[in-house]
Amino acid sequence: MLKAAGLFLLFSGCFSLGIGKSRGLKKRLELLRELKKLLLLLSGEIRCAKTPLPEAFRKIGRKAEDPFGTFFQKVAEELTGEGRKLPETAFSRQMKLLKESSLTPEDRSFLLDLGKDLGYPDLSVQLETLKLFEENLEELIKKAAADYRGKAKVYRYLGALAGLFLVVFLI
Repeated sequence: MLKAAGLFLLFSGCFSLGIGKSRGLKKRLELLRELKKLLLLLSGEIRCAKTPLPEAFRKIGRKAEDPFGTFFQKVAEELTGEGRKLPETAFSRQMKLLKESSLTPEDRSFLLDLGKDLGYPDLSVQLETLKLFEENLEELIKKAAADYRGKAKVYRYLGALAGLFLVVFLI
């Protein structure tokens, strides 16, 4: 009886790993879509309200869910606080807030590049930069969606098969 319970737990653990990996792909896709929405809001704040970057980041941070809400709030604090920093520096210092998220290093690098390119004082350059990043983000979202469609089931099945293999191996 104890052996059966152990085998069941082993199978369940492997299956759960597969499901967890699948959920990570879905969460990444959701985060990228949320980032696109936030970039559109940021672009609107800069274009229509002529809001300075620090205040625009603060407003976006209030509207966003974590991890982006905290990220943009902290970036705004660094841009306005003592020893004001460039967006590039503020973004790189706050990247630690996104390390625990489902974003890949490629996604975080994309966001860091946005911080590098937003430092220009000219409004039209900032808007063009945001437009370019929105287009690039759309490509990243398409890639993440394809990854999710292609790999989510595979991860679940592999988790179940690995658990089944270990159960059979141990019997």
